Amino acid sequence: KALPPAEVDMNHLTSGIRAVGLTVVAIIFALAILFGVWTKRNRSGRVVKVSQPQFLYMICAGAIILGSTIIPLSIDDSIA
Repeated sequence: KALPPAEVDMNHLTSGIRAVGLTVVAIIFALAILFGVWTKRNRSGRVVKVSQPQFLYMICAGAIILGSTIIPLSIDDSIA
């Protein structure tokens, strides 16, 4: 007796979910760059001096790295 055909659900992302994820990446990038520019413009301000601008730049860079991890996660067999 033959086995029934295997049904495989590959759990691919829908285009809507992929679009939402990439939109979140764009928002994260934009905000990190915006806050980096704000830190540079207000470098001589009291609050920024106390917070150490280099540390604030590192936080912005970390946010960009964190957001960029969504990009490879959005690629699956359906678009690769």
